[in-house]
Amino acid sequence: MMNKQIVVSWNKIEPDDAASERMLAAILERNRAVQKGETASESMRRSGKYSRRSAAIALAACLILVLGITAFAVNKWTGYADTEGLSHAEIESLLRQYAPRITRQLIEPDGTVHYLDDQNNEVMVLNAKEAAKYDAEIRQAQEQAVRESTDLIDVDSLGFVPKGITVVPVSDDGTFHGFALGNGYMVLLCTEEGKPFPLRAGATVTIHLEANDTCGMAFGVTLAGEEIDRTYAKAQEHLFSYTVPSDGEYCFALMYASSDASSFQNCVLTIRG
Repeated sequence: MMNKQIVVSWNKIEPDDAASERMLAAILERNRAVQKGETASESMRRSGKYSRRSAAIALAACLILVLGITAFAVNKWTGYADTEGLSHAEIESLLRQYAPRITRQLIEPDGTVHYLDDQNNEVMVLNAKEAAKYDAEIRQAQEQAVRESTDLIDVDSLGFVPKGITVVPVSDDGTFHGFALGNGYMVLLCTEEGKPFPLRAGATVTIHLEANDTCGMAFGVTLAGEEIDRTYAKAQEHLFSYTVPSDGEYCFALMYASSDASSFQNCVLTIRG
């Protein structure tokens, strides 16, 4: 295994119940193989299940269920967490437990990809062509899931697809829950009824957030579901102000742009005019 390169990339698999059952079966098969001194690939070849589809299931099983077990044990999280009611110490603990999902790959000079779990155990091997197709399918599935997660925004109008979108309602007094965000995730602010804000031209919208540290945040504005404006700032105390250009239904997006996670408290959206 000479001249191989370790590549770390985002894992964007979100299995449904049926897939989870198949994944568990794949893990049990792998565990039996370990007890017999076989590698995962040897076990799949022996059982005649070493197809791309079976391999994909095995990868998802080892990555998602192993990470899921870890999350259950130590309360790890990946993208969004509601911190309302948590103490400062609890939020600091939560941030330490931030664990973005990743896929570890070992790539040979000829492009063969060995997929590894979080313990660096091999769970699947694909040639370069199969790996490219597999990675594209996973990415497309994740992006489609994000597109379908809310009808408040046309995700394609953003020019990119966030890793996840969480719709957060703003109460009548303008406050909304404190939260923590990981890299690439978005919070979409709407009314307490889960609808866009009906605003008149000339109204001023101000969003105030206090982060636990200096971090990057993009503030987006959507009109009738499509993004029409975006502003980026790197700060600890974020203050975003926007003057509404025309009558319409608006939502406001908070897109986290730093590599680690940050928490946000004293969250207020104010509308004047």
